[in-house]
Amino acid sequence: TRLSLSPGLSVAAGYDDNLFLDPALTGAAPPRADAIVDVRPSLAAALVHRGHTLALDADYLERITPSNGDLRDLLARAAWSPPSWHRLRLSLAALYEHYEATAFPDNTFDLGGGELALRLTLARVWLQAAYRIDARGYSDPSRNGQLDLDQHAAATARVRLHPTLALELGYRFLQIGSDEPTT
Repeated sequence: TRLSLSPGLSVAAGYDDNLFLDPALTGAAPPRADAIVDVRPSLAAALVHRGHTLALDADYLERITPSNGDLRDLLARAAWSPPSWHRLRLSLAALYEHYEATAFPDNTFDLGGGELALRLTLARVWLQAAYRIDARGYSDPSRNGQLDLDQHAAATARVRLHPTLALELGYRFLQIGSDEPTT
């Protein structure tokens, strides 16, 4: 039996010259440039027992923009993987996300979903196919109980070129369905 904990912290800064969100949610807004600072603490934990893996990932994002306010996003994922069959790994995950922004109080939402992934690991390469479905519900009164249903399909390949350098390529398809026709 093995337990591992991996805390992390990343800080990034950037500039976006195409911010187009409309705080009133009444239509398109003209582009508005702003600086961006991201602070992202995270925690990954894994418990491995006889080949079974139970993992928990928690990722928090605080995005600070001087003229557009702050954005906060918390994502938590619990996953279980059965014992590996040589180099093939199947994982099932449940996830929860909470999103809020100071400049967009009517765009707060909670999201819950599930994900199924299959990964093939070779010497310096892994290939993965994943399917995720989630439901996003808005709690604010201006959305009238809007419910969105998202489906994600993804294919990813990662090649480790050097112990400190990896190349990752992928394709993701997203379909969003909603009970709100203007979404």
